Amino acid sequence: MSEYDYVLPDERIAKYPPEKRGDSKWLIYRDGQMSVHRFGEPESALPPGAVLVFNDAKVIPARMLFRTESGRDVEIFCLRPHVLDYERALSERGSSLWTAYVGGAKKWKRGKVRLTAPNLEMTAEIVDVENDVRLVRFEWQPDETTFGEALEVAGRLPIPPYLRRETEAVDQERYQTCYAQTPGAVAAPTAGLHFTPELIKKLENRGVKTAKLTLFVSAGTFKPVTVENALDHVMHAENFSVPPETIRLLAEAKGPIIAVGTTVMRTLESLWQMLDRPGQDVGRFPVAVSGDRKRLLEFGGVSASTRLMIAPGYPFALCDGLITNFHQPKSTLLLLVAAFVGRDWKKIYDFALENDFRFLSYGDSSLLWRR
Repeated sequence: MSEYDYVLPDERIAKYPPEKRGDSKWLIYRDGQMSVHRFGEPESALPPGAVLVFNDAKVIPARMLFRTESGRDVEIFCLRPHVLDYERALSERGSSLWTAYVGGAKKWKRGKVRLTAPNLEMTAEIVDVENDVRLVRFEWQPDETTFGEALEVAGRLPIPPYLRRETEAVDQERYQTCYAQTPGAVAAPTAGLHFTPELIKKLENRGVKTAKLTLFVSAGTFKPVTVENALDHVMHAENFSVPPETIRLLAEAKGPIIAVGTTVMRTLESLWQMLDRPGQDVGRFPVAVSGDRKRLLEFGGVSASTRLMIAPGYPFALCDGLITNFHQPKSTLLLLVAAFVGRDWKKIYDFALENDFRFLSYGDSSLLWRR
């Protein structure tokens, strides 16, 4: 991991989004050459026939503040449903079981903590502990309220910890993509934050095809790699689904396939990995899968889970281009970028720093073509 480190000054981290969505700089990299543009321009960057794939996951207000009987505050950050899929879990009434991070866990040894919000009374109780996460049972009144509705009333939108600030009104809109549709993520697929409905329509009118899939981004995306050998890093599991119409577009693509974000990249490559292990969730390490894109027609729609780790040496099968922001040093996201562009990742990041690009979730963007 020491080979994937660089100095990121704090002032280069974008603490807030640009005033206008899409008003961002865009670094375009191809075959060792780099240039600076406004996001979405030049139009020739995305040729007619290209397939642009978006992650339509919607961030849920997953952080809730409870109080112990002694009056101490405890924050519960819902990560994922314990058993059910997200749609059913968010539709549960009266009670729901979730895996969560607990801030202030030392203050909450046993019993229930409580939360009171307009037209809502909720309790939470720890059922089990596994490493740094807790299994928490929520119960609430009125019990005709769904868990999703309870989160909307009592929860706060989680924003990245490196922003070092609380969630503000601007985040409610701008920490969601304009096409966010499927609730369940606890972090935004931030490469898509630059797109506007007008830009997407303009691209489609030029012959660029667009497709959607869903990967529920987990808080593990911010988990730093703390081991020197990246292959010893424990990857977080994330649930994903790819509808039949997207699979058809991918299989029949005449132009390049471009992933909008690392979450889409991981989903598409996980989909390819599943060809030789149907019905199995995707593990950390890839297997060799041969054939052309037509093999994807073996699938209908797909719903699964992935822990796939994309690191230098990974044999990309589906993605020709990647639209992505600039990532933290020594992160799994930076490893993915390095796998895609090779050792030029360092030149790209040095270029971005020298040309006043803004970094991380609310920062500027890049279009990277695979070498």
